[in-house]
Amino acid sequence: MWASELGIKSRWLDNQLRANLAVFYYDIKDYQVERSFTPTELFVFNAPEVTSYGVELEFYAKAFADFELEATFGFTEITFDRFRDPNSNENLAGNRPPYVPKYNYLIALQHQDLWGLFARVELVGTGKTYFDDFNTESLKQNAYEIVNTRLGYSIGPVEIYGFVNNLADNEYFTQKFSFRSGVPGNPRTYGIGLKLGN
Repeated sequence: MWASELGIKSRWLDNQLRANLAVFYYDIKDYQVERSFTPTELFVFNAPEVTSYGVELEFYAKAFADFELEATFGFTEITFDRFRDPNSNENLAGNRPPYVPKYNYLIALQHQDLWGLFARVELVGTGKTYFDDFNTESLKQNAYEIVNTRLGYSIGPVEIYGFVNNLADNEYFTQKFSFRSGVPGNPRTYGIGLKLGN
């Protein structure tokens, strides 16, 4: 793979405001393509040529003394330049390789007071994703978003918190094998956690 990347990092206001930008272009030979049939069965083929390019953005701001805002965004355009199905010899050039979402992003707001109490809410988004190299419409996952929350207390290297992930209990797939079968994403999940150290 020939990888070309260009980026810029910036810091302002005594590191309370940060913004990073990166663009990339990858020219890939013999790209490995996974074709899944069941959760335990898959075949791997090599696509002779694949091109991928995109952009990544990161932003952080400490808006007030107790509030922090984080945001990340990534966009990826990727296509087969040369690839034929090893079984049927069908030309798949121009299709999108599986398991690569069109975009992903995270927006998070966190509040922490002087006594160590904190609250955090996240919006996590994932763009349209194909799960096969034929880009079959019934084997794709449309764009979706989930909301995660966390409430807890931290002092020094110790952090204890309660969390709820996928607050709205949105349904989505992380993998599909046919129209009616696949690997579903995590449903609404909640619990408590303990973190020691940085």
